[in-house]
Amino acid sequence: ADGRYEISVSAYSGRGEYILQLTGIENMVTLTLEKSLTLTLDDEHMAAHLWLENVPPGILRLEALPENDSAPLISIFNSDGTVMNQSAYRKPGVIEPFIVQGGEQYIIILDMAFPQRDTAQTVHFRLMPSTIELLTAGSVVEGRVSTTGAPVHFFEARSGEQVTLEVRLLDGEISPSIYIRSVNGEHFLFSSSAVTVLQTIVTLRIPADGLYSIEISDGSYSGESGHYRLHFDSP
Repeated sequence: ADGRYEISVSAYSGRGEYILQLTGIENMVTLTLEKSLTLTLDDEHMAAHLWLENVPPGILRLEALPENDSAPLISIFNSDGTVMNQSAYRKPGVIEPFIVQGGEQYIIILDMAFPQRDTAQTVHFRLMPSTIELLTAGSVVEGRVSTTGAPVHFFEARSGEQVTLEVRLLDGEISPSIYIRSVNGEHFLFSSSAVTVLQTIVTLRIPADGLYSIEISDGSYSGESGHYRLHFDSP
């Protein structure tokens, strides 16, 4: 909206200098589907701002991969400034799935979490169709939980729709914990964690249209590994 805005800068501890840079949309680099883009970040430009528009609706994968061992973090905003998605520390530089709505415009900001001073950093961007297979009614998949994590499963549902999932431990000394949430972070639907549960059945009514994730981890924190079977259904 038209008006005056205030920008506040604070530090968690200590003191230091910072650079504040305002960038207009007209000066942003445009990212295009399935076309690689390479940018160089340095002490003067520690963040990259990209503009995305006219991309057909769908489920995409966004990569921002540096040539060194830096850990880039990506944030995606829609045209009204709402945060749509952010990459996690455990998977820096990658957002998947990235849900593109028809007619929407997006701003992509890449920030180096641990920048190397006095060193230019080259980052390769790529936007491509996602290879994630969504769960559908009757889907049965198997996965493995270990100390390095487990697969995250995704499904798409409509508001008011009822979904049921069953998670059964097949082998191993673990207790599957289940976390179900919307990909955009607006809805956290379910969590379970127990030491002795070998089978969990969950029935949920979906609060809003969208894409949802099912994350399965070890609720016993035993440090062991194990296999599970997930059965997903939507009557």
